[in-house]
Amino acid sequence: MTQVPWMDLLEAYDFINLGPEFEHRAYVDLDTGRLYYASEDALIEEERPGGWESFERLLEVPRAQDLDLDVSLVLDFVAQQLPQDYGTVSNFFHKAGACARFRQLMERRGLIEQWYRFESNAVATALRAWCRSHGLEPVQRAVGE
Repeated sequence: MTQVPWMDLLEAYDFINLGPEFEHRAYVDLDTGRLYYASEDALIEEERPGGWESFERLLEVPRAQDLDLDVSLVLDFVAQQLPQDYGTVSNFFHKAGACARFRQLMERRGLIEQWYRFESNAVATALRAWCRSHGLEPVQRAVGE
């Protein structure tokens, strides 16, 4: 199994989930476990990994949607914690600004920290499963240390 730094993987996951869909991407080198970032079709790093053009040994880090950690995760949380608001929150996602409205509701209900823990645990569980399915071993230390 190739080792991949856990904190670097979490950082890459956060990076790719910022901004418009597919604006940012991140890749794991399957031979070294090193992570590479791309934005607007440009590699964000001075050193280019071998095979960057062909992507032969690079695996794209999954987005929240790829791991089913988008709207369905929010609705799972609401079903558990605020079942009376399920319909309201579900309707948030029929128009722009849904995430902001959801966070505002969580703040009003005093559940924002609980939501962040729930989301963090779900991301960690899903990313660890993704790693296992691709022969990657998340480690706490940086690759090469």
